[in-house]
Amino acid sequence: MAEKKVNIKLVALLALLGLIIAMVAAPWVFRVTSQLDCTKEYIFRKVFNRVFLVSEVLVFLAFWKKLGIEIPYKIYYKRQHIKNEFGSWVFVAIITIALMTVIQYFAGFRHYQPRSWDYILSKGAVALLSSFIVAIMEETIFRGLLFSSFKTRFRSMYSAIFTSLIFASLHIFSLDHFLKSIKAAQANFAGTDPLAGFYHMALFMQPLCDWQVVIPGFIGLFICSLMLCGLTMKTGCLWPAIATHFGWVFTIKMTGRIWPYDKEAAAATGLQWLLGEKFVATGVLGWIIVLIETAYVVGLIGYSVYLVLKWICSKISIDSCYKMADFFGNASYYLGLKKRAIAIDNIRHAFPEKSDKEVRSIAKASFRNLARVAVGVLIMPRLLKRVPSGFESMHYDRVAKAHMMGPGGIVYFTAHYGNWESQSWTSTLLGGDFTAVGRPFRNKLVYRDIARKREAVGLKLVNKKEAIRPLIKTLRRGGEVGLVADQYAGKGGVPTLFMGRVCSTTNAAAALARLTHCPIVPAFCRELPDHHFQAYIYEPFFVAETDDPEKDIREATQRCMDCLELEIRRAPENYLWAHRKWRRSYTKLHHEIKEK
Repeated sequence: MAEKKVNIKLVALLALLGLIIAMVAAPWVFRVTSQLDCTKEYIFRKVFNRVFLVSEVLVFLAFWKKLGIEIPYKIYYKRQHIKNEFGSWVFVAIITIALMTVIQYFAGFRHYQPRSWDYILSKGAVALLSSFIVAIMEETIFRGLLFSSFKTRFRSMYSAIFTSLIFASLHIFSLDHFLKSIKAAQANFAGTDPLAGFYHMALFMQPLCDWQVVIPGFIGLFICSLMLCGLTMKTGCLWPAIATHFGWVFTIKMTGRIWPYDKEAAAATGLQWLLGEKFVATGVLGWIIVLIETAYVVGLIGYSVYLVLKWICSKISIDSCYKMADFFGNASYYLGLKKRAIAIDNIRHAFPEKSDKEVRSIAKASFRNLARVAVGVLIMPRLLKRVPSGFESMHYDRVAKAHMMGPGGIVYFTAHYGNWESQSWTSTLLGGDFTAVGRPFRNKLVYRDIARKREAVGLKLVNKKEAIRPLIKTLRRGGEVGLVADQYAGKGGVPTLFMGRVCSTTNAAAALARLTHCPIVPAFCRELPDHHFQAYIYEPFFVAETDDPEKDIREATQRCMDCLELEIRRAPENYLWAHRKWRRSYTKLHHEIKEK
C-alpha cells in the first residue's frame, strides 16, 4: 500500500491560521483571566503563549483528516525504550549542560548563589514536572507530527533539516534577547486592547534585526533539533528524544537558579560567541559538543572508526588482521563485564563438568571468534579469492540431495557459530541462488557498506521485518534461503530444549519450510587453521504436515537446535555465548517442557 503524502502547504496555512486566531482571541481571554483569582497574576505574554498553543491544536484537530497525517504512535511510544534508553539519555543530556555550565562558571559567566535545600527541592520538583511536560509535548509535535509528516514527502535527512529549521525558528523567540522588548513594554502594555495580540507579535519581531544575537541562538537550536531527529531515526521511538529534551530543559532551569548567569560579567569577557549565553548551546563550544553527540547518534563516529579499521585491514596481511581481531576480542572480554558474565554463566550451565578455568578459556575464545567474524567481513573480498580452495564442505552432496527432495528450494538453518558470515558469501560463489535474512545494524552507515559488499558477490539480503515474500519467491524458483535462527525469540518463539535448558527459539525456518514444502538443511561453518573454512552440512529433512501444525513446527525447530547443540559440543569456543539465550522468566513459564 502506497504511503499517503501529507499536504505540506495545508500544514503551513493551518499554522498561520492558528497564529491569527491566537492574536485575535488572546486579548479577550486575557480579560477573563485578569478577573479570576487563580490567574489574575498572569501577564499577557503567558496568556498569549497558551492561547496560541490551544489555537494550533484545535485548528489541526479540525482539519486532521484532510491533512493525511498518520503518526505511528504505537511505534513511537514503545514501552521497552523507557526501560532501556530513557535513563541513559537523560544522563547524557544532564552531563552535556552541566559541562558547559561549569566551563562558563570558571570563565566568569556565572556565580554561585547559595540556596537552601527547601528551595532546591521545591524548585526542582516544579522544574522536573514542567520539563517533562514540555519535552513530551514538543517532541510529539516536532519529532512525532512534523518529522513524520515530512518523511512522507522527503528523505529522512531533508525531513530532519526542515523540522530543525522550524524548531529553531520558533524556539529562538524564547531566548531572553527576544523578551527584552516585551518586558520593557509590559508596564504600559494594554493586554485588553483588541489589537494587543498583533502588537505583541510586532514586539517579538523587532530583535530579528540584531543578527549577531539571532544567528548563534538559531544555529545552536538547529543543531540540538538535528540530534533529536537523529535519535528518533536511530531508535524508531520518541522516548530517547523526550529523555534528552527533558534532561536539557531540567538542567538549564536548575543550574540557572543555583549558578545564575551574569550578563555584565559575560559581556566584559568578550567570549560570549565561544561559551554561549544563558542558554549554553548558543556559543561555538555548545555547537561543537552537541555536534559530536549528533555525530555519535547518527553513526558518523562509529562509521569513521569502521572506515579506519577497513583501511588498516586493506594494508596489512590476513595473518595480521586476525592477530588484530584476537587483540580486540581479548580486550572486549576483559572490558565487557556484563557480556562476559553472561557468557560465563551460559557456559557453566551448558558444561557443568568443566572447571572454572576451562569455562573462562571458552568464554575468552568466544569473544575472539566474534572479533574474527567482524574482521572477516572487512577482509572478505580477499578471503573469497581463495574460494573454493580455502573453503571445505563436509557432506556437500547433501545439498544436491535436498534440491532433489522437494520443489527445488532449500531452507538453511544456521546460527551464531563459527563464521556464519562466510557461509552465506561462499554459497553464492559456489553457484547458489542464495537469499539471506539480515537484521540491520543500529549504525545504518556501516550496515549499508556491508550490505553493498554482500550484494557485490551475488548475495541477496532482505530485512527480517519484510522477509516473507522475498523468501517464498526464492524458494519457489529453486533457490536457497539462509536464516540465522538461534537467538532468543521472546514470547513469539517456540519452547525448545537447548544445552539442557528451556529457551525460546524462532520458528521461522520450520514455518517457512512447511509453507513451501521445502526441506530444512542445518549447516554451520567453522574456521580451520590457515584461515580456511569448513561447512558441516547435516541431513536434510522435511517438516511434518499433520493436523497439528504447531506441533510439527515445534518438533522441526527442536531438531534444528539438536543439530546446533551437537555442533557446539564439538567446538564450544565457536559459539556466541554472550547472548542471553536463556531467560529465567521464559524457563519458569515452560518448565514442564524441560521435565518432559
